[in-house]
Amino acid sequence: MKTDHTVSVNIKLNQVLLTVINVYFSPHGDFSEAINQLNLYKGINKNCLLAGDFNARSVVWGYKNTDRRGDILADFLLSNNLHLCNIPGLGPTFHGPRSAVGNPDLTLTSCDLVSFVENWEILSTESLSDHSFISVHLRCDLTFSDFVFKTKYGINKFIYNFRKNYNLLNSFLTNISSIELLDDFASLLINTTNASAFSTLRKRRVLNTPSFKWWNNSLRIQRKIS
Repeated sequence: MKTDHTVSVNIKLNQVLLTVINVYFSPHGDFSEAINQLNLYKGINKNCLLAGDFNARSVVWGYKNTDRRGDILADFLLSNNLHLCNIPGLGPTFHGPRSAVGNPDLTLTSCDLVSFVENWEILSTESLSDHSFISVHLRCDLTFSDFVFKTKYGINKFIYNFRKNYNLLNSFLTNISSIELLDDFASLLINTTNASAFSTLRKRRVLNTPSFKWWNNSLRIQRKIS
């Protein structure tokens, strides 16, 4: 999909369809109209990564002040449950003429992807531009279940099955002496829990439901008053 200010691609990772949207909002254009183009993307608050030059100022992403464009963008992030990946403490992403600096380049993800973002950094590699290269590391083992376990019945069987592995887990835990062994223990614990759950608990299919957007105009007015 492509609009005047955005372009997107869909990437299939395992069973998840990831939408990546690149954005450029001109500093002199109609910002509200540009933001409205993002609303054309249905499901922007699920399995979505947005990145680009938004040309909006906000103290949230490292500016000393917030302008009207920053307020509009912040409202958009809140209303769509989008997460800001930028780390302002790493410095500006833009180095312009006359020592001008700023952070117009933002990386945003839907909330369901937050735990998969492993790193965000500004690269020192020459970009031949006023803007620095930004690197985002996103784990590729994206898996979202279309079912949940029914724990009302069968939980005693699960506990009984899990307890069979207690001595192994306890022995492993008491002998952890490095970060690598801690990671190994975490994997063992997860795999043991999964095995016990799949062998003892029933599953219930989860249907896709519309996401709840809690940010509204009333809250927007209250935020500006406060």
